[in-house]
Amino acid sequence: WDGDLALDGTYAMSSLALTASLQEPPYRVHMKFDPAQKTVAYELMMGARTVKTATIPMNQEGVSTLVREQLGIDPGIVLQNLPASTTHPTITAKQTELTIRKETVAAYLLTIKTGETTVAEIYVSQLGQVLAAKTLFGYDFAAEDTTPP
Repeated sequence: WDGDLALDGTYAMSSLALTASLQEPPYRVHMKFDPAQKTVAYELMMGARTVKTATIPMNQEGVSTLVREQLGIDPGIVLQNLPASTTHPTITAKQTELTIRKETVAAYLLTIKTGETTVAEIYVSQLGQVLAAKTLFGYDFAAEDTTPP
């Protein structure tokens, strides 16, 4: 997985682009979130071949369609805590610590929320490297040598 987050001068999200690779089914998904339009454009790929491209609304129906029909994932996992009306996400950051190779290192914890729902918690090193992430979607990510937070 990989991503780029762009913030404006007031730290409001102006765009978010994510790429995720799935093993079952073996897909790669490129997503670009447009908060102004409240849409998500995505490209679903199998190997180098594009399977589908579409733009969906940033709401429960749009997310459900993407995860169920395109990715074959139970939308209940994704939608169980997603609010009915999607608001602009808020992003907060705080200093914390994370264990890597049995050493405690300083890190930043970025928390992305929509309303009261935590969408993701992302641990970032002082150099800007993503060390680990927990998501609302039931997926957690961590480097091989990182103790999960």
